[in-house]
Amino acid sequence: MDNRNVRFQPPSSKRSRPVSKAGQSPPKNSSGRRMKNSNLSPVGGGRLSERGMLSLSGGSDQMFNFNAQDLDQFHLASKTKTYGSPVRSPTKSEASYPQEEMVLSQNVSPTPGAFSFLRDTMGMTSASADAAMMTGAEMEGGDGMMDPDGMGMEGGAEDGALPVGGTAEMPEMVTGEDAINFFALYRATSSVKFVHLVREHTGINFRPYDLKVIPAAECETGGAGSDQYFTMSAAGLVHVRPGEPSEFVPLGEWMRQSTLFNMLRSIRFFKYYLHSKCFTMWHQNVRFKLYCQQRAKLKNRMFLAKESFCEPLLELKKEMLDVQNVALLDLKMKIFAASDFVDHQQLKRQEAAKHFEACMEKVQSTVQKVCSDVTTLARSTDNGEAPLDLTLASMTEKKNMSMVALKKEEADRRKMLRRAEQEADMLSDFIRLADYVAVESLVQLIINTMEDFKEELHKPRKQGLFETTVKFAEEGSVFTPNCSAIQSMISVMTEAMISSVANVTRVLFLRPFTEHVQRMSDAPNINEIVRASVHFRRICKAIDEKIDTDFAEATKYVVEFDKVRPIYEYNLKWDFEVYRREVHTVKSLQEEMDKIANWERELDRMRAYQSCGILQVVSRHLRSEMQPLTADKMVALKSLVKDLARHHCKEQMGKYKTRVSKLSQRPQHLKDFAAQIEAVAQLQAEEKVLFRHSQMVEQMYKLLQDYEVKVLSDDLVQLEELRAFQQSYVEELEAAASYKSERMPEMTQQLDISIGNLNDAIRDIGSSLEEGVYINASFFDDPQPVLSELAAVKAKLDNVDQRCAQYSASQRLFDITEYKYPQLVNAKAVYDRQEGLWNMINDWNEHYDSWMNSPFTELDVEEINKEVQVYFKDSFSLHKKLGNDVSMKLKDKTSDFKSKMGVILELGNPNMRDRHWEKIFEKLGQAWYPAMEFSLADLIQFGILNFSELVTEQSATASGEAQLEKSLESILHGWDNTEFITLNHRDQKGVFILGALEEIFTLLEDNQVTLQTMMGSRFISGVQQEVEVWEKKLALLSETLDEWTQCQRNWMYLETIFSAEDIQKQLPVEAQKFAMVDKLWKANLKACNENPNVIASIDAGDKLLREFQHCNKTLEDVQKSLEDYLQTKRMAFPRFYFLSNDDLLEILSQTRDPHAVQPHMGKCFDAIKSINFGDKAQRATILGYNDPKTESVKLSEGVEAEGPVETWLLAFQAGMVRSLYDNMKASVLSYPEHGQKSIERKEWLFSYPAQIGIAVDQIIWSDNMAKALIQMENGENMNAVKEFLAFSLEQLEFMVSLVRGDITRGQRGLCGAMITIDVHARDVTRGLIKKNVDRQTDFEWTRQLRYYWEPNQSHLDQEGECTAKQTNTRFLYAYEYLGNSPRLVITPLTDMCYMTLTGALHLKLGGAPAGPAGTGKTETTKDLGKALAVYCVVFNCSDGLDYKIMGRFFSGLAQQGAWACFDEFNRIDIEVLSVIAQQILCIQQALITNLVEFDFEGTMIPLNTNFGVFITMNPGYAGRTELPDNLKALFRPVAMMVPDYRLIAEI
Repeated sequence: MDNRNVRFQPPSSKRSRPVSKAGQSPPKNSSGRRMKNSNLSPVGGGRLSERGMLSLSGGSDQMFNFNAQDLDQFHLASKTKTYGSPVRSPTKSEASYPQEEMVLSQNVSPTPGAFSFLRDTMGMTSASADAAMMTGAEMEGGDGMMDPDGMGMEGGAEDGALPVGGTAEMPEMVTGEDAINFFALYRATSSVKFVHLVREHTGINFRPYDLKVIPAAECETGGAGSDQYFTMSAAGLVHVRPGEPSEFVPLGEWMRQSTLFNMLRSIRFFKYYLHSKCFTMWHQNVRFKLYCQQRAKLKNRMFLAKESFCEPLLELKKEMLDVQNVALLDLKMKIFAASDFVDHQQLKRQEAAKHFEACMEKVQSTVQKVCSDVTTLARSTDNGEAPLDLTLASMTEKKNMSMVALKKEEADRRKMLRRAEQEADMLSDFIRLADYVAVESLVQLIINTMEDFKEELHKPRKQGLFETTVKFAEEGSVFTPNCSAIQSMISVMTEAMISSVANVTRVLFLRPFTEHVQRMSDAPNINEIVRASVHFRRICKAIDEKIDTDFAEATKYVVEFDKVRPIYEYNLKWDFEVYRREVHTVKSLQEEMDKIANWERELDRMRAYQSCGILQVVSRHLRSEMQPLTADKMVALKSLVKDLARHHCKEQMGKYKTRVSKLSQRPQHLKDFAAQIEAVAQLQAEEKVLFRHSQMVEQMYKLLQDYEVKVLSDDLVQLEELRAFQQSYVEELEAAASYKSERMPEMTQQLDISIGNLNDAIRDIGSSLEEGVYINASFFDDPQPVLSELAAVKAKLDNVDQRCAQYSASQRLFDITEYKYPQLVNAKAVYDRQEGLWNMINDWNEHYDSWMNSPFTELDVEEINKEVQVYFKDSFSLHKKLGNDVSMKLKDKTSDFKSKMGVILELGNPNMRDRHWEKIFEKLGQAWYPAMEFSLADLIQFGILNFSELVTEQSATASGEAQLEKSLESILHGWDNTEFITLNHRDQKGVFILGALEEIFTLLEDNQVTLQTMMGSRFISGVQQEVEVWEKKLALLSETLDEWTQCQRNWMYLETIFSAEDIQKQLPVEAQKFAMVDKLWKANLKACNENPNVIASIDAGDKLLREFQHCNKTLEDVQKSLEDYLQTKRMAFPRFYFLSNDDLLEILSQTRDPHAVQPHMGKCFDAIKSINFGDKAQRATILGYNDPKTESVKLSEGVEAEGPVETWLLAFQAGMVRSLYDNMKASVLSYPEHGQKSIERKEWLFSYPAQIGIAVDQIIWSDNMAKALIQMENGENMNAVKEFLAFSLEQLEFMVSLVRGDITRGQRGLCGAMITIDVHARDVTRGLIKKNVDRQTDFEWTRQLRYYWEPNQSHLDQEGECTAKQTNTRFLYAYEYLGNSPRLVITPLTDMCYMTLTGALHLKLGGAPAGPAGTGKTETTKDLGKALAVYCVVFNCSDGLDYKIMGRFFSGLAQQGAWACFDEFNRIDIEVLSVIAQQILCIQQALITNLVEFDFEGTMIPLNTNFGVFITMNPGYAGRTELPDNLKALFRPVAMMVPDYRLIAEI
């Protein structure tokens, strides 16, 4: 290597140089030359072995070992990664490699990657890496190798000689690293063969391998205060220590050790070892000190550390251990009945109680001895005496003691005194401790006992513990005792066990210790402790669950007993006597006996008991109960079958005897022969039933034989007789059939002769009915002889009919064709006609005589008419059938009377009165007097039939007058029963009002119409006077009720108002007038309540009417004065214009209590739900206000709610405006403008009201956008708007993440509204970018609604003002509180509407959005009001509005400076719209001329320039009015259409 003109430049730092990057030139040495041997590579091709070993060679056999886990700087990318690539930090998996060694061997030439590796991972410079890699390697200019011992050279130049033609200068070396670099560079060719070094002072940061070069002269003094030093040469480093052998280390080994040390120091444990050790030592010392302190405290306080308490306490605990071994329960259990178990455990508890008493006596003795010892010790030390066991010396001995012994004695005495004082103070606590230990032991004993009991219950058992008997009940099987009883028994046992333990003598309450323990109220209660124990409750619950589980298992087990449950149910409903009386078949009896036999077999198979957990389910009692039941039923059934067999056998034998007797007869005459044949046929029809019954008897005896029932011999004899009679019956039946065949021809001939004789008799009867008296008309008036004859003929026909039926039956028996007897049918038809005719004649005569001779007024002419119609119809029908003189006469009679029925019906009108009859009799020329009796015959005799028109006229008159009388009577009756409904008014005693009057008015109107109709009738003359009286009476009532109801409405309205003292004081004259009306009203209503009859209220004429008319006039005057009063209040506080009179009066009536205004705040201020008052002294001070969504805003200054309500409400309104302004000003000043806070803004956003946050957000957006446009306009930054868009998107993204996070409901509402505004701002920004807008004057920018904070423009102070601008308009922010309310999604349609409406306001005009429903006309107007913080009132119009209402509304708007949006404006009548146009024009003219006050409808009112009026319309709808032209000219129209729902859905 050529070293001419080369000067060594030391590194600028002792630290490692930057990492070499891949792809750069190989590393250079300090002279700038490239390293010659820069081809170091890993052994075996430079790949990492499977064991994580890496071998690097550099020219000698010296090896370097590295630990892969400690060297976390190594970059092990993969198993095939070479060390020539850039270095990165180890991954988590790489940092956890097993501890393997990396072997660096110097067998190959170094590569650039190897130099980089050494520099980057071992903290070396390039020259240091050369030296490390080339230790023992070939030197520059020769092939010689370093001696393995590092002490000499072979080959090359001589020692100390410089290269040929070269010169050397003394290099500047400061650190050991500089020296290593020097020797690595020059090796043995330099004139400087060695240098002296000492360790560099690094303070507490121990670094033994950091050296510094010093002059040789300083080595004698040890450099910087040290007596040891180092000498370094090209061969190595010698460590010189006075008095010890020097140590030589080759440079390569020194570098390896230095590198390993640095690597170890980079490990966190070694890097911070000193700090950790110091902290650990400090921490241990502190803990030890605390430990010592606590140990001393425990020593002073622990009873075991006190001589007087230690041994007794141990003895006490020993006794308590004995107590815990006492058995409260006998757990060596057998099977118990419930009562036996309780008794057995009670005996066990009694034994335990004796053990407790013995133990507690020992405890008492121990504690008592402690008290005695401590008391004695304290008393002796107080008197200056030592106890006997601690006597120091007698007085004589004291004289002979040395001073040391006396001092020791005095120290011991003082120590004893302190001990006595401490132990005396601890005596009370020791007694308590003894009691607590006893209580703890007893409590633990209970819990342990219950735990053992639970374990015992849960052990597997071959036999149960508690015996329970299963029985049948109506709703299934039951256990005795059942689950609840067992649980209750164990619960009672547990309570008894707790009580027995709780009754153990307590140390704390013993008399000997009361002088030491004063307060015993806090002594532990064993009952409470045990019951409060979670473990105890868990054990009890486990026991109950175990019992429940075992009973559930037992319940499943007893299901198999359902096989015999039918026995129980059968026994409940089976009544043998009832069963005996029922009809039984052999099959049913056999089934019943088989069923009982099966039950008996099931009972025999039943098990006597079964173990189910802790339960021993006993079923033997159930079996013993069921077996007698089945046995009894079987005996009864056998007896019943035997009785039935005997009975049926006897019965069947009797039947056979009777039948054999009948069959044995041999009749000779036709009638008897026919009867015999019929009997035989009947017997043959019943033969199957007879044989079946006989077979049933046989089966019964067979059933008795099957069940081994002994049958009596008499019954067997009877059965044999039955069989014999059955055989006789069969033989006689065959004989009867043979006799029938022999006699049948003879009997048939006799039957034919009898039928012929009967037919001749029938013919004679029919002929007689058509002659003689039956057709003689002379019997018409007296038909009785004819009816007698007909009765005789009827008897003959009945006899003939009976004989015909007999002969027909015989024919059927003989099996020959039946004869039909046609002559009999004809004879019956003739008879029926004749009987009907003469019966009708008889009835007619009777009715006719009654009609003609009875008093006419008693006749029911309608019923007579019906009967005459029937007689007339039937007589015509009979005459058609008979056609004789009799039927002709009857027809003529009925026809003649029917012709008179018209006059008779008129005369029989029930409405005919004496006056009507008087006129008829006068026309007939007959005398008439009241109550005169006459008959129909008399009237016919008087010639009434000749005056039919007169009769008709009088009848019609009577009907008409009767109808009017009935209507009038209905009216009278209705009002007699109609009463007022009086109600108690507001629960005031003696004060009433009228209830519902709808029914009364309906009745009144109906009756008035009825009376008017009656007056127009031609029949009115009879009731005219009475009708006129009632017509006047009802008219008076109607007028009175109208005044009455009007008075009630006015009185009820004003009564509420004038009941308030504040109103009475403010309107004293009106209050006095109302009091007079009030008195009169209460008196009249009290009288009405006592006599509620409606018609009685006008019995005094029009007195009541005049009183109510006077009251109404007075109340109208009062109301007018009240309206004037309210108008003054509204002018004082214009928001009152938007309240109804009722709401306003309710506010004014409670002026003395400002808190009463709370419910009405939402009506005066749209977004204020309530106001916040102070406490106590500030109770009348308003401190803030709240919106409906719990947002609360504080006033900048409190407002005193004193004086008239309108005054302090006006002050509150000003305070509201001021507080919002102050919040806005503070928000603007505190807005985060830089850094991450300007994006997140969470803290700023939630620090102010929602309205302010949204407004300031818009101010900042407008300001930033303006700045961006200015930068583009000036050419400073043409991407300013795009950069601002990116910034806005970051803000928007944070808002979206914020709204999805964990925030309150109110904060989420604020975020939603702000996102709505920011999304629109984002869209506007994107639109400006898309349209390349680059200046502020561009219309695309000016058309937006922009917000600015203008300094020195405030009307509130001189610090700034918020303004909103759009196009050429400018509006001051009105600071109306909007609350935490949502905002409308702004679409392009919304922007167009905003622009139109703001332009209209700028021109002092109104806005008129028009469009279909659902297009957002009203909401857009309201949202613009929110944007400008203006109070906006929405008013729904209807055709009932008049100009007065609208005028009052406009007056309030003008004075308040509010906006009004009139919905459906074109529904108002055209006449009213014309007046409204003049009202709006008047206000707009005042705005144009900038008047402070102006004349509005005759009144001077102040003008607020924020006034705005808007109307919305749905054109083309039914019932809409076209606006007048003068009204259209006052509004700027804007057409609305369906919005873009995509933009809305995005939000």
